[in-house]
Amino acid sequence: MYNFREGYRMSLDLGQTTTGGPIFAGACISSFLYGQVLVCSQNGVVYSFELESGKLVWEYHIGDPITSSAYVDENIVLLSGSCPTEHRHAFVYVTTVQINIFVEPPASFITLYRLACICSCSGRIHVLRVNVNAVNKKNHHEQDLEKDVYAYGKMDLPANIFSSPLMISGRIFVGCRDDHVYCLSVLKNDVHEELLRC
Repeated sequence: MYNFREGYRMSLDLGQTTTGGPIFAGACISSFLYGQVLVCSQNGVVYSFELESGKLVWEYHIGDPITSSAYVDENIVLLSGSCPTEHRHAFVYVTTVQINIFVEPPASFITLYRLACICSCSGRIHVLRVNVNAVNKKNHHEQDLEKDVYAYGKMDLPANIFSSPLMISGRIFVGCRDDHVYCLSVLKNDVHEELLRC
């Protein structure tokens, strides 16, 4: 998928695209992010490209170098939406075990999100909320790129992280340069979301 010697290019079937820095880890392709491939770059940017065309879908700057792959949690889906006529908002958190529904809007206003975990070399773990249908949107404009990905939570570990994370049902497993493997949990809170140790 990419050339280790050049480091900056990723070849897709329908062409090439360039990132702003070297790529040291494999791309992340999840069947739950329809038509997207996530690529982490050492310049501190997570890129989402269309799987078929190689066009940029969105990019997210975490601010620290990344040398590991992203990982998409395939057991949790987040649903959010609003009803413009009634000014209602909804947030639905669904796992294979639990469903919490806060306000139910009409289905046409619902957006589906998945959680993606990215680890920076500095030891910070980022969890992003990614729009699963970002590729299907028509006429992507630059101001729309930010609306497809949001920060969901983050946490600092005591040392560098060079390994790729594993995320299952909101639990993140990752090795750290302090010679420990950590298990972190993404917890929902009424005020904010944060990462806590399992």
